[in-house]
Amino acid sequence: MEDELLSITQICKDLHIGRQAFYNWMEDKKGFKEMVKSAMERRDETLMATVYSSIKRKLEGYTTVIEKDIYVPDMDNTTNLIFKQKVIIKKEYQPDLKTIKMLLDRNDKKKAALSPTPVKSRKRDFT
Repeated sequence: MEDELLSITQICKDLHIGRQAFYNWMEDKKGFKEMVKSAMERRDETLMATVYSSIKRKLEGYTTVIEKDIYVPDMDNTTNLIFKQKVIIKKEYQPDLKTIKMLLDRNDKKKAALSPTPVKSRKRDFT
């Protein structure tokens, strides 16, 4: 469940059991219920770590590198290939402004909820 990020429905299908049987085990077998709950918590922690990592990447921008080796047929023996060149393509991705705006707006809402006096929301235009 936690390693493959599977849902209960997917697990039941893989094990060829009904969802009702799964939930009956959850009610009847205390150890089973605790193991499932623990696995679900670890799965959720893994998912959240992935989410935060993805958001961080979108906030900071990133670079991808694609490497290609190009081979051509050998003039003497056409069944053999010889290395011609290596092509390296780097692509820069700028920080995502929609993600930045979303997090700033969310932060403003949190501050407004915690503040005893009303906080004016700032209008942001990143276009």
